Formats: sequence, C-alpha cells, structure tokens
Amino acid sequence: MASPALALAAAFLAPAALAYDTKRASVMESVTASEIAGLLKGKDHETIEKIDSQGDPLLGVTSEAFHYQVLFYNCTEGRCDTVQYRVSWPMEGSFPLDAVNEFNKTGRLGRVYLDSAGDPTLELVVELCGGVTSAQLSYQHDRFMRAGAGFKSHLAETLEKK
Repeated sequence: MASPALALAAAFLAPAALAYDTKRASVMESVTASEIAGLLKGKDHETIEKIDSQGDPLLGVTSEAFHYQVLFYNCTEGRCDTVQYRVSWPMEGSFPLDAVNEFNKTGRLGRVYLDSAGDPTLELVVELCGGVTSAQLSYQHDRFMRAGAGFKSHLAETLEKK
C-alpha cells in the first residue's frame, strides 16, 4: 500500500501534469516569411515581403526604433529553418573598429561588425533546428530589438566622443 504522503503528492502533481499537457505550445522547426511578418505586425512593425538574390524570402521592416531586415536561410518550399535579423547604420566615413569590438565584448544579444562600406551592422541569428515555439520566436525578436537599442545608444556615445 502506498504511503499517505506519496498518495497526497500524486494527487497534487497529477492535475499539474495534465495542465502542462493541455497547454503545450506547438513547436516549429521552420517558418515562412508570412509567419514572421505576422509576428512583427503584432508588435506594430510594418513589413514588406521580398525575395533575395538567392530566391529566399526577405522582409524589409519598419519599427518605431529603426528600419531592419529579416533574412531567411535553409529554405525548402518557402519554409526556412534559420532566421537572421539585421540592421545597419549608414555613416559618413568609417565607424571605429574599437567601438565595435567593445560592444561585442560587453554585449551578448547579437554581433556587430563593419560592413564593406565601414557601416556598423548588427545581426542576430535564430536557428529553429530542433524546434521553437512562437513564444521563443517572439522572445528572440525582442532580444534583437534590445540589442539594436543598446547599440544605437553605444553608437551615439561613440560619435559624441569624436
């Protein structure tokens, strides 16, 4: 016979286990540009769907904070398992590489580099391999926006010192 403590624990844990099963979110291993556009529209970002030079989807996005792109990789029949958020800040002249390195050293929400024109560019890659929920996709986008805001402040501070 089971101990009263074990029976009591089972009585409390069983409803929690059932609640978890019924609330389990669907897991996606790939997304379409339209699905990401829907996520972004829910955050009041305007999107324009395009096709890149490789034939993969590309979103041009306008937000209150800045304009950015969403690139899609490893696509099959319009479903892609890698999403990359990217924003660049065009500069007159080149942005200091040491300021880029400092941001990369202290930040963890994305990576910044100087593009071929010397403009600072921030990227955040989201891999869907193994599956993610829509909540995780939303969270990753929010990380990108926080990184963008952080780098935008870093950019302003760096340019003030010049």
